[in-house]
Amino acid sequence: MAALFGKEDAIFVPSGTMGNLCSLLSHCFGRSEEIILGDKSHIFCYEQGAYSQFGGIVSHLLPNQPDGSIRLDQIESARRRDRLHQPTSRLLCLENTHNLSGGRVLPLDYMRQAYEMSHKLGLQVHLDGARLMNATVALQCSPREMTQFCDSISMCFSKGLGAPAGAIVAGDKDFIDRARRMRKALGGGMRQVGILAAAAFVAMENYETKIAADHTNARRIAEAVQALRSPFVYADYPETNFVMLKLCGVPANEVLDQLNTVTPSEEEHHGRGIIVRGFSWANGTQIRLVTHCNISDEDTTWAIKKIAWVAHHLTQRKPASSKMAAL
Repeated sequence: MAALFGKEDAIFVPSGTMGNLCSLLSHCFGRSEEIILGDKSHIFCYEQGAYSQFGGIVSHLLPNQPDGSIRLDQIESARRRDRLHQPTSRLLCLENTHNLSGGRVLPLDYMRQAYEMSHKLGLQVHLDGARLMNATVALQCSPREMTQFCDSISMCFSKGLGAPAGAIVAGDKDFIDRARRMRKALGGGMRQVGILAAAAFVAMENYETKIAADHTNARRIAEAVQALRSPFVYADYPETNFVMLKLCGVPANEVLDQLNTVTPSEEEHHGRGIIVRGFSWANGTQIRLVTHCNISDEDTTWAIKKIAWVAHHLTQRKPASSKMAAL
């Protein structure tokens, strides 16, 4: 599996969160060493600051741009130069695709520039590639074409690929030797790993075709929402498998309640009950929908009908918003 990413070695870990933590602890093995990462990165926002809990690692936050990137000039300025009074800058962390930016893809040229500049500054680069395969399919490149621009990666088998659990960490041999020790210390050295790894190999079969279908279904949903011309809900064109429903004049929880509820009139109209699971986003102003390998073309068609039904009933109940109507 390491060869797929153009790396010397790799290990299996139970989760992407553990994969990121093993990676950071293996890059920064001296206390008070520093990582540079985005303020909307998954590592910072959703992983408990475990790098500080377990490794005494310091984080230097820089603003993520709307596409999930970090400005190169800010990365250069963030690198510490005073080794007496400041932490030692050791690692740049990037994320592709970028979760909190709505599944946006970092282009290969940006990855290359960030990698080359980081190495000139004496920094290593770790890629949180939980949905790396979505990024490569969107860019129509091979995994190794992307991962050549990082020193280590973590990638989840259990996102759109559909495995029940697990992630991979890949890098050079010395790095993986350290990561293997970190995995053991964190409780991830399982004798039963072969069962989960077998499922991961199955998940990787024909991944390009499966992920491309997920992206197509996400675009179908977004295009259908755009065609509604609802004053309350809109969707930008998705780059990968995230559909971000932008709301105006109605809170996300109210829309989610309707998407998760089947009324008798709806069931009579559609001839069946339909439930669409989503996630409140951006302080309740958006809803995130995610397509994956268990969502079929037919499921997508039914989801579109459900969203249209909810949007129609919102229009009947609420006055139109001029802001959203202008969209």
